Amino acid sequence: MQPELISKAYDALNLGILVVSHVGMVCHYNAAYARLRKVSPGEMIGRSVHELDRRGQVTTLLHSGASLPERHMVPERRRNKETLIPIREEGQLLGCVVVVTPASDLPDIASRSPRRRGKSTEAGDRIRPTQYTFADIIGSNPAMVRARELAVRAAEEGSSVLLVGESGTGKALFAHAIHAASPRRAFPFVPVHCSAIPPRQMEAELCGYAPGAFAGVDRKGKPGMFELAHRGTLFLDGIDEMPLEVQAKLLRVLQEHRV
Repeated sequence: MQPELISKAYDALNLGILVVSHVGMVCHYNAAYARLRKVSPGEMIGRSVHELDRRGQVTTLLHSGASLPERHMVPERRRNKETLIPIREEGQLLGCVVVVTPASDLPDIASRSPRRRGKSTEAGDRIRPTQYTFADIIGSNPAMVRARELAVRAAEEGSSVLLVGESGTGKALFAHAIHAASPRRAFPFVPVHCSAIPPRQMEAELCGYAPGAFAGVDRKGKPGMFELAHRGTLFLDGIDEMPLEVQAKLLRVLQEHRV
């Protein structure tokens, strides 16, 4: 295929395409990338990718090589999405491709929130978009690389995940990243801070309650966190601080996948 035809094919795409060498030099980008990033066609060829990648995501991938996942969504400040894909040949890193998906082509996550469906404002306020991805987890020691690799596998499998570590080691960071890299990323990410919920209210918060179920509560009922996180991710932060009887019930939910 002629190089001119390949270039025209790239320019016909609505996705932005950027090709970077292993030393961080911009090799090529198409018309959509130039439009989305507001640069002139050909202006950045041969220049450092750092001029386009202020957050250093591409540089991190090139330096860490296989320690970053190959399919990875990075929020852009204009709400576009960037996917960083390493280019390898016989195990050697040759560079990477950055694919930018315009915000107009992304799922409308907000339209899936309970607030839009007429449910309680309080419930809608509990849903938050993920703030971090695997590119935000920086570290090259073997333990961190291994933890990141396991987390990537967990994101692909879709199974329940137990994150263990001392306070401040980044468990929430991993939870956000796993959701952002999973097939569930278009659906809600619902964090629950277990230590902030009174023990007597824990079960009602997780499972919700029907209209008129208790005296002195909302007559319209309330959806639980499991329902709000349907098809998405429920992040139970500080699960060890739950009352033991609630932990036993939660175990049954995790085993049977039913509430």
